Amino acid sequence: MDGFGFNKGEYESWKKEQKEVNRLIDESSESMKTYVSAQANAIKLSQQLKSSQTQLAIKEKEFVDNKNKILGLEEQIITATDEEKVLISGNISKLKSQNTILAKQIPYHQKLINSYQKQLNLIKKSITSWKTI
Repeated sequence: MDGFGFNKGEYESWKKEQKEVNRLIDESSESMKTYVSAQANAIKLSQQLKSSQTQLAIKEKEFVDNKNKILGLEEQIITATDEEKVLISGNISKLKSQNTILAKQIPYHQKLINSYQKQLNLIKKSITSWKTI
């Protein structure tokens, strides 16, 4: 200790403690940034999930509507004239083509939804862990 009450050992100890405090603050700040980022990702994924669910519902409804239209047209073709049969057959072909495309899009949207749900669940678990920490 010098004449002014300064103890070099205490100063070194205090300095070491301050470095640790600063390290913990920095670590905590990074954790908070990660936590906030995870929350933002969860919001974004929730929006994407909702959008994909809406798209899936639209595609499924269109598919069913087309099937019903096809059935109706197939009933009409029985009593139609030759000229009408050509037009009706063209409409049936068009609707069947649309349903072929929809039949491929529907599973794609379902996979997308499943992926978003899995990602969202992982983020929710992470957020819960960060809250606990």
